[in-house]
Amino acid sequence: MAFFRDDPKVATYVPTPISATQVEALEACIRASPDASPFAKRVIIWMLRQTERLTIPVALSLPPELYGESARSVAFSAHDMVSANGRTHLDQVLRKGTTQFHLMGHDGQFVFDGYTHSGPTGLPAKPRPVERGWKTLWWSYVWYDHHPRLLRLPSREQLAAIDVG
Repeated sequence: MAFFRDDPKVATYVPTPISATQVEALEACIRASPDASPFAKRVIIWMLRQTERLTIPVALSLPPELYGESARSVAFSAHDMVSANGRTHLDQVLRKGTTQFHLMGHDGQFVFDGYTHSGPTGLPAKPRPVERGWKTLWWSYVWYDHHPRLLRLPSREQLAAIDVG
């Protein structure tokens, strides 16, 4: 399970790569999820592949002007896949492995050393412009990691190439 940012373990934690077989199993779990839209599955799998077998924390912000309701779908799907109220229970799958990585999402756009909140009650940690409608997802071992590798938006062709059944 992911660490809180102020946990001293964060400074010394070195992620152990999961095996290629474990990556395939994790992708199969995501593909089979009844909690996620096909677009969300593609985005989440694409992001997973950027982590180098869950060793590099990554974040991706989806702009509303490009993705609209699809961005909301990805955020809700990520939430439902890890929620105890969902049917995928991705957290349970991750706990069976050797990783502290977790899939998480939040309203807002990732910015250096944090993110802006776009929810009506969200308040930025530092004064920043509010970016309404943005959705950010993370694969990280730190909750709402402020220092992940920020990913560039995948092309539609890259996403379309991911088979989600």
